[in-house]
Amino acid sequence: MTTTYKTYKWFNPRPCTITEGTAMYRDLASKHHPDHGGSVSDMQEINAEWDELKPTLPRFCSEQAKQGRQQYEQTRAAENAAKAAQDAEAAKMAAELAKMPGLQFDVVGSWIWADCNHRYNKQLEALGFRWSKNRSKYYWHPVGDSSRRNRRASYEEIYQKYNGTSYQTRSRETIPA
Repeated sequence: MTTTYKTYKWFNPRPCTITEGTAMYRDLASKHHPDHGGSVSDMQEINAEWDELKPTLPRFCSEQAKQGRQQYEQTRAAENAAKAAQDAEAAKMAAELAKMPGLQFDVVGSWIWADCNHRYNKQLEALGFRWSKNRSKYYWHPVGDSSRRNRRASYEEIYQKYNGTSYQTRSRETIPA
């Protein structure tokens, strides 16, 4: 059984104990109270979050639980940073493919699948694309994103599962002489 925590706007990072929560509430109230130059709407949001959060907090928290929470937050932050880097790498690769007129490619998750276009075989391989015999397409994925391997799934199943998007680059128009 996994416990999921709601992400709060004002109580972030989430306090471990009622003592930490009370200290955070007092600090937020002193900064955002309307009598001290804050806004009424901000103070109402803080109060609503505190009323929701307060009953869920334990009176005390063991050191082991604090360390586990810190480790979870660090892992989560590292995963988010890695995902952002992969998305940026995929966007950069899609921009490179857009320079090849007449090429059709699909972005499926963070993977890119390009149709077999014999004009661009060498260029695709130079960009790091590999040929998939099973699916008869070239594919590319960011470094470190090869964990979701399903060799038996058809391309259509993969496309549907990861909400793929198809792109067709524009053909260069020739100007008659």
